[in-house]
Amino acid sequence: MKNLFLLTLLLLLMGGFMYQLMYHRMPYQDPLELVASDCVLMVDWTDASGSARDFFNSRFGRNLTSIDWPYVLDQLAVSADFRKRLEEKSAAVIDCFSSPLCKKIFASRVVFALLPAEQTTVSGRPETPLGQRVILVATLKSRLVLPALLSSMAWLKGKVRRLTYRGRTIKRLELASGGNVYFALIDGNLVASPGRSAIEQSIDLLLQHRVQEQTGLLTNQNYRELRKRYRGNDFFIYADIPRLTSFFHLSHFSQQSAGEAGSSQLSGVKQIALFHSTDSNTQRLITLVKLSPDQLTNEQKELYSRRPVLNSRLPDIPSELVMYFWSNWLDLSGWWEEVVSSSGKSGRETTDKMSAWIRQKTGLEIDQFLSLFGQEFGINVTQIRTSGFFPVPSLCCFLELKEPAMVAGILEKGLSGLTLWRDTIDGVPVVSVMIAHGLMRPSYAVLDNYLLVADSRKQIEQLLAEKTSRLLDDELFKTVDTGMSKPANVHLFARTSLIVDSIKELVSWVGTVVAVRDGAAGKKSKILVDQVILPLLDGLKTFKAKSVRGYAGPGEVIFDAVVLTEPAN
Repeated sequence: MKNLFLLTLLLLLMGGFMYQLMYHRMPYQDPLELVASDCVLMVDWTDASGSARDFFNSRFGRNLTSIDWPYVLDQLAVSADFRKRLEEKSAAVIDCFSSPLCKKIFASRVVFALLPAEQTTVSGRPETPLGQRVILVATLKSRLVLPALLSSMAWLKGKVRRLTYRGRTIKRLELASGGNVYFALIDGNLVASPGRSAIEQSIDLLLQHRVQEQTGLLTNQNYRELRKRYRGNDFFIYADIPRLTSFFHLSHFSQQSAGEAGSSQLSGVKQIALFHSTDSNTQRLITLVKLSPDQLTNEQKELYSRRPVLNSRLPDIPSELVMYFWSNWLDLSGWWEEVVSSSGKSGRETTDKMSAWIRQKTGLEIDQFLSLFGQEFGINVTQIRTSGFFPVPSLCCFLELKEPAMVAGILEKGLSGLTLWRDTIDGVPVVSVMIAHGLMRPSYAVLDNYLLVADSRKQIEQLLAEKTSRLLDDELFKTVDTGMSKPANVHLFARTSLIVDSIKELVSWVGTVVAVRDGAAGKKSKILVDQVILPLLDGLKTFKAKSVRGYAGPGEVIFDAVVLTEPAN
């Protein structure tokens, strides 16, 4: 009897242990635990449905949906077969994603991820098509969502099959057009992918979670460090650049090795993270780029190692402008070395001619001439004139000088023989070149350690005159200010709506040129411009202003951007 009692007790303990292991594991909440830790690209969206609603309620969204697409397709003489397929597919997709069910799914947290390519075959092609490495994970509140979702996708004209993997159910939607879409409910999350292996990998991660506190992407140290840096209330994007480079290399099946494919300008980038948040009528996007110093080119090392500095010219910038840009990432000597080293035979002839011209005009070798300039440069666009044949911006540029007196002497020598007008503005000498009997007056001035060059004297005056209103006092600038008064490597401010007006003028001018050269093409061009391009450009005026502040730190570069939008109707 005693042995029977002990055996029964042992069986009960073992059963309790197995029950605890199988059904009472640690709480499972984060959908990122169902995404592989080595994922290539990930988008974590808090409320995709709400973002889509805000987009279509914006001016751009309203203009997009108000375009008479059937009329445009008619006028562009699109083939009937292509048009029919396009209209059927677009209508079906719109009906599906505008359904209350899809809105409900995407109103919760949704994760989109691109998983790494699986092992490749001898031919170099991946064993699984790369399109099947996409996965979606959506947090659900009801287990009834999956059957309802499959029912709502009847427009795909597919058959639903039931599969199992490690005791879990997978639904396969076999599409009449070919291919499959796989779905599974995993602990309150809807997981979907065109590839079965992606779903099975999520189930494997679920089972791992029974013995691990965290699984999936949450165990990726690079991701965790980036996610801790900032928190947004809209979406977060994470990209592993080396893996992403290899992924797209495989997608093209080139003969180039993955290492050679990564030798582009992104070769020194490890990860990129984007954090987006919204607040009233402003949107903030912070981009954080992690670098691999040992993989950067010499030019990149030089630029990204420069410390952020205070922009000493910012207090002088006038408020009457369309766009302002400043940076201390100017490296003319490094740029010239790169041009010379990468130029071929024909390119070398061009660089030799340029060197000879600089030598003739200045008496200096080109590397000596370029060394006269410092690291800072900037551009003011005060207006974009649209009264002429095509839009022309009014520009004012400034360059930091290492040898102001020598540069001033070179300019005096180079402009000798031209009609010049000299005067002073607040004690600063200004030189204007009189062109077309004074109708055009490009001007320059040397102020402290900076060379100012503008297409008119007025712009120099705006910079120098004390009575001019300043950008730092501008209310629109204050609304989107990202901390421009702090040390930085890059500054940008733009009145977006004014720039859009100028682009619209430019597009209309291009359409006119096309019509003059080819009447038939011009007729189609006018339809495309008037019915599609101009309405979409006008929709971009929903963005009133934008500012960006970029700054480098140890092993990273950060860009902080704020956009002001008009209130949605």
